[in-house]
Amino acid sequence: MGDKRILIVGGGIIGLSTAWYLARRGAAVTVVDGARPAGSASAGNAGLFAPGHPPLPRPGLSRLALRWLGDADAPLYIPPRPDLGLARWLWSFHRSCREDRVAECMGVLGPLGHLTLACWREMLAAIGSDCLWHGNGLLQVYAGADAERLVAQEARLARQHGFAADALDGDALRRREPAFTPAVGGAVDFADGTGLDPGRFLADLLADLARRGVEVREETPVRRLLRAGDRVRGAALADGDDL
Repeated sequence: MGDKRILIVGGGIIGLSTAWYLARRGAAVTVVDGARPAGSASAGNAGLFAPGHPPLPRPGLSRLALRWLGDADAPLYIPPRPDLGLARWLWSFHRSCREDRVAECMGVLGPLGHLTLACWREMLAAIGSDCLWHGNGLLQVYAGADAERLVAQEARLARQHGFAADALDGDALRRREPAFTPAVGGAVDFADGTGLDPGRFLADLLADLARRGVEVREETPVRRLLRAGDRVRGAALADGDDL
C-alpha cells in the first residue's frame, strides 16, 4: 500500500485505530479532526471492554423502558417529548426486543468480539501502552427477583458464541466480592472482559502514530467533499487545504 494516500475524517478511537492499521500496511495516512483528536467521547467513556455481551435490546426491556421514561435516574432514560422520530425509534426498539432478534445480533457481534479482542491485544503489545488494561474479567451484576434467571440466560448466550462466561448466584458473588449487598441477586463473570484508561491509551496511540509518520491535524473541520464524477477524490478543509 506504499503508493496509497488515505484521509481519515475523525480522530476518535475508530479513526486513530484505522490509521494505525493502515500505516502498518505502508499507507500514507492523514487524520483530520474538527476539534482535538483523542478527545470527546473516546477519551471520556468508561473504558469497558465486554466481548460476548449481548446487545441492549432484549425481551422485556421495552416494557421496563416505558416505566423508566419519567425517571431521570433510570438506567435507560429517554426524556419523553412529542417527537415523531423518537416515537418511530421507540417502536423499532420494541420490535428488536425479541429472542430471535437477540440471537441474530449475536451471530454478528460474536465473531466481531473475538476479532476485536485479538486486535486490542495486538495493538497494546505493539504500542506498549500503560493504559491500565487489567485483563481480569468483567462482572455484570443483577438485582431483583429475576436476577438468577437473567444471569443464567446471559451466561448461556455468551458461551454459545465461544466466550468464557460464568453464572454466579448472589452468595457466590459475595464470597468473591463482599462489597455487594444482598439486594444483588447474581452476576455474569465475562472472563474476556476488561477495562482500560481510554485517555491514556489514546495518548499512547497518538505518539505511536507520530512515530509511524501519520499526520494528525486538530481543529481542522472538513468543509466539503471533492468529487470526480460519482467518486470522492478528497476533501476541502477549513484551513484552505485540499487533500
